[in-house]
Amino acid sequence: MRLFILSILIPLFCISKPIQANIVNNSGSNGADSLTLQFYNLDSLGSLIDIAATDSIGIITFYPEGAVAYTAVILGNNSNIISQSQTNIGTCYSYGVAIADIDGASPSQGVYSWLLTVKDISLGLTTVHTGTFQLYTGSDYNTRLDNLDATLSSRSTFNPISDSVNAKANILSISDDSNAADSLEALVDGESNFQLELKQLFINNPDGSAIYASSQSSSGHGMYLESTQGGNGLYALNTGTGNGIKAEANGTGNGDGFTVIGTGSGFDINASELKVLQDSVNIIIDSLNSTGAGIYAYKVTVIDSANSSPVPAVSAYLRNLDQTVLIASGRSNANGELSFNLDPGSYLLLANAPGYIFNSFDTIVVTGQGEDSLFGYTFDPGQPAQPNLCRAYAYIYDINGIPETQATITASLPGGVARSGQIIVSPFKVSTISDSLGYFYLDLIPSDSLNPSGQLYEITIAKKDGTILRQRLTIPSTTSWQISW
Repeated sequence: MRLFILSILIPLFCISKPIQANIVNNSGSNGADSLTLQFYNLDSLGSLIDIAATDSIGIITFYPEGAVAYTAVILGNNSNIISQSQTNIGTCYSYGVAIADIDGASPSQGVYSWLLTVKDISLGLTTVHTGTFQLYTGSDYNTRLDNLDATLSSRSTFNPISDSVNAKANILSISDDSNAADSLEALVDGESNFQLELKQLFINNPDGSAIYASSQSSSGHGMYLESTQGGNGLYALNTGTGNGIKAEANGTGNGDGFTVIGTGSGFDINASELKVLQDSVNIIIDSLNSTGAGIYAYKVTVIDSANSSPVPAVSAYLRNLDQTVLIASGRSNANGELSFNLDPGSYLLLANAPGYIFNSFDTIVVTGQGEDSLFGYTFDPGQPAQPNLCRAYAYIYDINGIPETQATITASLPGGVARSGQIIVSPFKVSTISDSLGYFYLDLIPSDSLNPSGQLYEITIAKKDGTILRQRLTIPSTTSWQISW
C-alpha cells in the first residue's frame, strides 16, 4: 500500500488588530497634520520576518461614509518606511504620511478607516493591517476647542482702541491685580467712546471715594445717571456722619454745584431757581419783620460792631419798660434791618442770634418816624469738653439789665435714665454758676443722640433772691448753642 502525500498550496492571510490612531487635521505638516501607519510582515507560522525591497505594500483610506478616498502601492525599500528591530522578537515597520495626501479630493470631517497590506513575494503570503483616524478640518482637536482657541486668541490680541468686550455674568468682580487693573485702565484712559453697561453695580471703598468720575471734555458730564423706569436716577442714602450728596462748584465759570432737571412731572432745581426761591423766602421774612400796631414806621438796623457790617437773621423783641407787654417782634433781613410800627414812647429792645452777643437792655425812644441801630459782637463760647457734646451757653440779667451773678443753672433729664450709644446717662443733675457778667455754659449730650431720641432737658435757673425759673428745651446737634428762653 502506498501512501501519497498531497501538498496543497493555500495562500495565507494574516490580519492584525485594528489600530486606533490620533485626532488629526490636514492644514500642514506638523505632528497633528500627519499619520504614522504601523505594520509588520508574518510568515506562515506567524513569526515576524523582514520585508524585502521587492515586496509590495498597498495602502487604501476610506471616507467616513465608506467611499475610497486614496489608494497607493509602494515597495519595501520606500524611503518613508522606518524599521525597528528587537532582539528575539523581529522587525516592525512604520510608514509616515501627510494627512493632506491621504484624505481624498474632498476631505470630510469625521472618522476615516485605512487598510495596509504587506505582500511577501517570495512566500506568497499577505499580512493585513487596519486602523482609523479622526479628521477635523478646522482645528487640531474639535469644534469646542476651536471656539475656546478663538476666544483666547481674541483676548491675547485685544486692541483697546478698536475692540469691544461683551461680558455676561451675574457678578462682575474687578480687583486691584496689576494685570486686571492695567487692562481696565487701558480701556478708560483717553478713550472718549468707552462704555461700560451694567445692570447693577455695588462699589464699597472704605479708604476713600467709592466713585470718582471726571470728564475731560468741556461739554461732557462727570457722571450721567438716567432712569427710564419707575426708579430713581440717583438715590443717595447716608448712614454715617458725612453727606448723602455734596455738590460743589469750585471752578471759575458759572456752573451749578447741583442741578436737578425734571422733564416729566417732576421739578427743576438749579442755582438760579434756588436764588429765586431764596428771594421769595426773604420777601416773606421781610413781611414778618414789620410788626406792631403803632402810627409811626420805625427801622432798626443790626450792626456787627467789629466790622460795621449788617447782621441778618437776628431775632428781636420790643417790650414795654416794665417788661409786662410784648409790643412787637421781628427778624432782621439780609441787610440787618427790622421794621416796626410804633406809637410814641420808650421801649426795651432785646435781641439774640447764634454766635452774637447784644447789649442786654437797649432802650429806644420813639417820638415819630425814625430809625436806630443795634450793635452786637461775635462771641465764641469755646469747644465742649468732648466732641460729641454741645456747649449750651447764655447771659442772665435781672429786670433792670444788670448781670445776674452767682445764679445756679441746672440741667437734668426729667424722664430719668437714658442711653447715649453704649453709655448710660445718669439722671443726676448737671449744674454751674453764672459769673460776674451773668455768663454760664453747660456741656450736654444733644437730644437726638439720646435713646430714646429727642428727649427734652429741663433747665432750671435759681437766682440769689430765691426766684426759680424752669424751661424744657431741646439741645441741638451742634458744637455750641445759645440758650433761647
